[in-house]
Amino acid sequence: MIITVEINGRGEIRCLDTELLPLDDLGETIRFRATHVEYDNDKKDWYVKSATTGQIVARGFTKRSIALKWEEENFSPNGPYWEEVDYARSQTSDFLETRV
Repeated sequence: MIITVEINGRGEIRCLDTELLPLDDLGETIRFRATHVEYDNDKKDWYVKSATTGQIVARGFTKRSIALKWEEENFSPNGPYWEEVDYARSQTSDFLETRV
């Protein structure tokens, strides 16, 4: 797994939160929710919903792990939904920012 992070000029590390990268060990962390990954009992599939817009941005996943992988690829820095995450960060929680 490759974890994409963004480090700005103030030393803030920004990325999609993952347990594989212990950013809490580096300093103060602030988390903002980027998505909700949920199961639809009626349609029998997993979907990814934007926490910012409330819209379902992807669905049809047969496994939660596949939905989480899609989230990682699309809501990380340089992903197509990264600017949406940045907006969510400015408004209001699993987006992670660490100050070192």
